[in-house]
Amino acid sequence: MAHQPPGDPSGTVNKHQIKFAKTGQRFITYCIDNTAVLVVTIIVASAFGIASREGVFLIFNLCAVVYYLCFELFTGRTIGKYITGTKVVSSSHFKSLTFFQGLLRTGVRLIPLYGVVFFFAPIGWHDKWSNTAVVPVKWLKNNLMPM
Repeated sequence: MAHQPPGDPSGTVNKHQIKFAKTGQRFITYCIDNTAVLVVTIIVASAFGIASREGVFLIFNLCAVVYYLCFELFTGRTIGKYITGTKVVSSSHFKSLTFFQGLLRTGVRLIPLYGVVFFFAPIGWHDKWSNTAVVPVKWLKNNLMPM
């Protein structure tokens, strides 16, 4: 018998039962992931001889989109999430993200000053608007489903 997430028999999860990743973990993840995207941006910009502020900004955003979409859609974990022991899942069923959820999460990250707003909200816009949650992998393994 498959393990059901806690909640009602339909499999709907009570949001109060979710153990979200801590703010400190999320901040460290954010720093690691932005550093990874920046390193790739520098490599790509250098390889193509792009030095203008606008060109580097465009490459950074393109690298961020590819980075987050690939990692989060295929594994649910970026480099930062691997290091901090967290994973992004759909908050409705605690499984992998849909393409739309991944695209929405990534798109929200491109909103100017989004990183600043994140520190004033208990749940980031990219989680709220895409119906996703970042949870500790250990909690996910112990409480919801075999990995």
